Amino acid sequence: MKMMVDPAQQPQEIRSREISMAKLEAITLDALATLSKNNPKYLTKTPIVKELFRVAKMEARYKRNEIGQSELALSRSPRYSC
Repeated sequence: MKMMVDPAQQPQEIRSREISMAKLEAITLDALATLSKNNPKYLTKTPIVKELFRVAKMEARYKRNEIGQSELALSRSPRYSC
């Protein structure tokens, strides 16, 4: 996901296919839903994956100077602690 946040880190294959964060999120959640049909344990992974994408989108907004550091710190979800 770090490559999606910082375009300078993206390999040419990703840049040439124009894979956005939204596309990657949709593909990932679709694959997770398919896996969950066969194995219900993957259902527990969905909130974690959604949170990872939420944080990655927030980091991308920060790098584009759309939000400040204080907004980044305030947006942390209380559900998952490190």
